[in-house]
Amino acid sequence: MKKAIEAFQSCFSLRASIIGSLFLAASIFLIAGVLTVAKYEIQWDDNGVIFNSQVYSKTVQDALKEAKIQLGEHDELSCSLEDEVRNFSVISVKRAKEITLAHGMETQIIYTTLDTVEELLTERKVPLGEENLLLIPLSDPLEEGMTIEVIPKVYEEVTVAAEVPFGIEEKASVNMERGRTRTIKEGEPGLKETVYKVLKHKGEVLEQVKVGENIVKKPVNKVVEYGTIASIQTSRGENFRYSRVIHATATAYSIKGRTATGRQTARGVVAVDPSVIPLGSRLYIQSANGKFVYGYAIAADTGGSIKGNKVDLYMDTRNECLSFGVQPVQVYVLE
Repeated sequence: MKKAIEAFQSCFSLRASIIGSLFLAASIFLIAGVLTVAKYEIQWDDNGVIFNSQVYSKTVQDALKEAKIQLGEHDELSCSLEDEVRNFSVISVKRAKEITLAHGMETQIIYTTLDTVEELLTERKVPLGEENLLLIPLSDPLEEGMTIEVIPKVYEEVTVAAEVPFGIEEKASVNMERGRTRTIKEGEPGLKETVYKVLKHKGEVLEQVKVGENIVKKPVNKVVEYGTIASIQTSRGENFRYSRVIHATATAYSIKGRTATGRQTARGVVAVDPSVIPLGSRLYIQSANGKFVYGYAIAADTGGSIKGNKVDLYMDTRNECLSFGVQPVQVYVLE
């Protein structure tokens, strides 16, 4: 009995020794396996968002899961899901944008990773040319949720009526004082019709081209008379009319005799330059400030030194002439 027990104990010790050796070997193998797993440093570009991560996956598909990056159905990856991670240091994800494309009577939802409106229209073979109009620029970038409309160019003819303003005709009147006016004929506006080719979309005018113009009714000008007769009030309160006023230099003389026109010299007879003031003209002469008034006169004489805007006034005495000297005056040529 004792021998049997000893034999059993010996057998149990051997078995335990074998099991322990096997467990130790398995542990060493497992640790060695873990230590040989590769680690990769990847830079991710997720639609412009850059970040780095370390992954232990062998394939790109597993690396995406490890980096917690989810791909949408229409998103674009810079490599294949089955590719090995070790072949890439940078992996890019381009997210698809939802775009509404309205062309003619058809509207469709498109998911695309293209960049511009022009690229999308080219891919979809949407014609433009002379028959269609794109409502946004071709160079616009594609953005999430945007709508691209391409409409047919269907023009309608529109006639616009507008008033044509009348002009004003002015006529001189020798029967009216200067500064006064009178309407002798009222004006009437005309009417013009302009025809346009108009392209509209949702009530908004996109294009407008003038194609014709027609004067339906001609305007009638307004006619206004204006006075040409000037008048002035003398120091005595008398009003007289004049055709023009001359700013002249005046001298004085007192020699008695007959003038160039045969008239006897007397107060109110003045010498003039006939090329400026015709002989026989009736005049009224005073200074600009009204302090000197010669009064009514007649251009009846000439003189060798009286040239241009000069007048020589007859006065009764030599002392008056000396006292007067030379003065600026206004010579009114009377009607």
